[in-house]
Amino acid sequence: MPEHIAFLIDENLTPELAKLAQAQGFHALHATWAGLSGKTDHQVAAFAVSRDLILVTNDLVDFRKIYKRRKDHPGIIFLSVMDTDLMDREAQCAMFEAALEQASQDEPLNEAIYVRLDENVDGNWQVAVKRGPLPKS
Repeated sequence: MPEHIAFLIDENLTPELAKLAQAQGFHALHATWAGLSGKTDHQVAAFAVSRDLILVTNDLVDFRKIYKRRKDHPGIIFLSVMDTDLMDREAQCAMFEAALEQASQDEPLNEAIYVRLDENVDGNWQVAVKRGPLPKS
């Protein structure tokens, strides 16, 4: 695991994600712990990038727009679910576990890691992970 990988968990996600990352040896902050409650998405992104923190959020629309305009960034992780009612703490932790595994294999510098909780053909839930550069257009 690269020791310098660190995360900023967006305020709309559970602080348990920061604790989960810390328990695995990563540095992690929750936005509320960093005094970012109520700050704009641009301010949150600027904070994360200036401190070399990988932002973890479920706000794909707004943060994708912000990050795709940046030439360089430490990476961003998007957590999403098929049904917003499923975005509970347990689902967030399951998705973030997959993201931590992906990030520790290869640092997501200038990339996005997309983690989605989906229902498979058998009706069971599964976590799908995709990564790559953000589209520039």
